[in-house]
Amino acid sequence: MKKTIKSCTVVLVSIMLLSLSAVVFAEEPTVPLYTVEDFFTAAQAQSFDLMPCGERLMFLSPVNGVNNIFTRDIVTGVDTQITFETEQSVAMAFAVGDNIIFVRGNLGDENLNIFRVEPFGPIINFGGITNLTPFENATFIVRDTLDGTHPTYEILVISNQETPTEFNMYILNIQTGELTLAYRSANQLHFDNDGVGRILATPDMLTGNTILMHRYTNEGEFAYAKTISHHDDFSVFGFNYTNEYIYVITNINRNFSALARLNPSTMEVVEYVFEHNSVDVITATVGFLTPGVLEYVLYIDDFSTRVFFCPLAQEIHTTIADFFPANTIIFPTAHSQDQNTFLVNIASDVFDMQQFIFNKYENTIEPLTVSTLPPSEHMANMLPVRYTARDGVEIQGFLTLPVGVEPYNLPAVVLVHGGPWARDFWGFHAEVQFLANRGYAVLQPNFRGSTGFGREFLELSFGEWGLSMQDDITDGALWLIEQGIADPDRIAIMGHSWGGYATLAGITFTPDIFAAAIAEMPISSIFTLIDSIPPQWEQDREMFYARIGHPVYDYNRLRAASPVYHAYRATTPLLIAHGANDPRTTLIESVQFVQALENSGIDSHFMVFWDEGHILTNQQNFFQFYAMVEAFLAYHLGGRTVNELTDLDYAQTLAEVLTRMP
Repeated sequence: MKKTIKSCTVVLVSIMLLSLSAVVFAEEPTVPLYTVEDFFTAAQAQSFDLMPCGERLMFLSPVNGVNNIFTRDIVTGVDTQITFETEQSVAMAFAVGDNIIFVRGNLGDENLNIFRVEPFGPIINFGGITNLTPFENATFIVRDTLDGTHPTYEILVISNQETPTEFNMYILNIQTGELTLAYRSANQLHFDNDGVGRILATPDMLTGNTILMHRYTNEGEFAYAKTISHHDDFSVFGFNYTNEYIYVITNINRNFSALARLNPSTMEVVEYVFEHNSVDVITATVGFLTPGVLEYVLYIDDFSTRVFFCPLAQEIHTTIADFFPANTIIFPTAHSQDQNTFLVNIASDVFDMQQFIFNKYENTIEPLTVSTLPPSEHMANMLPVRYTARDGVEIQGFLTLPVGVEPYNLPAVVLVHGGPWARDFWGFHAEVQFLANRGYAVLQPNFRGSTGFGREFLELSFGEWGLSMQDDITDGALWLIEQGIADPDRIAIMGHSWGGYATLAGITFTPDIFAAAIAEMPISSIFTLIDSIPPQWEQDREMFYARIGHPVYDYNRLRAASPVYHAYRATTPLLIAHGANDPRTTLIESVQFVQALENSGIDSHFMVFWDEGHILTNQQNFFQFYAMVEAFLAYHLGGRTVNELTDLDYAQTLAEVLTRMP
């Protein structure tokens, strides 16, 4: 995004908040009331990638709401369906030589398997499906397709199929399904530009730290290089063109993560290539166009900003950017071997991710995807804001206001992100646009502990679940009231996962603030959360203890911070939803909170999705959930709705849920 856009937006927010008393206020948005399906229908084509032949594209497209693999002839535009899944969507797909492999789970349990599509003729024709990894209660993750360095039928994977709590690295033969152990207790292998596996990452299960090993040749032995603390950021992005150094984004011994050039055998910093003085460097691109060449770095303050190091990369980006409005996020994702054909993702705050195919020689660009969303002129702009928490810490966030409504005395939703070690960013959010279309002001606070704002901001959250982290969210609601934007009697809190925890904490610790609450896959007890850590996350246990607290040594604090023990204080109407197969925040989190509410004579709306995990993936489930969301909020806050709460029967009683639970 260009700086002029950023400056204008910030000024707009300032003027808007200073001029509240001088405007005439509209009663509701001036744009049409769109349906739930208008916002949450999956794109008909997505996740395009170039196949090695250079003549075809591979992409995902929903069939009866389930994502399947298709290919498209670039010249003729003819699409061919490759897979025929009916229950579980394909999560991701890879072209490996003349083969297509894909990954999918099982009803949200996150035990991923790798499948091969059987070829029976030319590449446009495929036959049956073979599960290459038919192991129960194990997950398989593709780490590298080993392009150009191994036979075309071999890929690099990690799996916990031998020991649930430990990942080993294997070579998977995608023709036979044979797994050959490469390295024990290893989760990443970084290759140099000659295809040599140079840097091996292995977890220390006792401490949660990561041990880095290094070698110079494929025949050499790995030697110890460095231990990375679980509190440190350390991400390898590639080797320089001589394979002498590696590019790494790290915050070791510093506050903000920076791009550095390191000696790979000692992991000592040779040079800090780029750093920002107030936010972390998020990512870097090395070797996308030319092996070993650093092309750009990306950081995010209020908006995303690229800093280019490669003239060719900057030229291509600038040429593509000329086709789109100034406030468009642009990411080339793949290119042909001759670097003429590029796949490009674009997005902004008012339109979702769209994909294009760019021909550099002809300087043409054509859409690959067609948006099914409402028109961008009916979408609401996302505005960066800042407010000061009660202890003086500055909180960055985003405010989205309904179109055509002056920012005064509005119903509002404080939308809390999950993680909590994640962040909200400027861009398109279907959920936010859906809420704005219903007439709600939406605040997304990047509370302390959100990533991207430096080590110190992250560490302010350690041991602060339900305390200062929650204060940051509450203070965001109070800020909306102080600015005159929100009606103090019509503010809701809503969130998924850790955001669901914050929602339950909001209605139990500050029951007078919120008039409605929506918690999706929430955490209600820190004790049951830690007790149910999935086996594949066991290496992170010490990090959880350090950042959240220990269930024995910090018992009193964790009990005080667990909403389930304070449910009797809740008076706020609650919609709570959970995926029955969720391995991260298990269904017991919602069940025990609803049970505690019922024990106190408090009702709630309880939705359980029996074919889902931690994230909703089935399109029909999306429709049901957000139909309940809009009807529930309209009933309690007075926003617009297509659905009436009394007409929907998607909620279940606690007794019904307990009957179906194993």
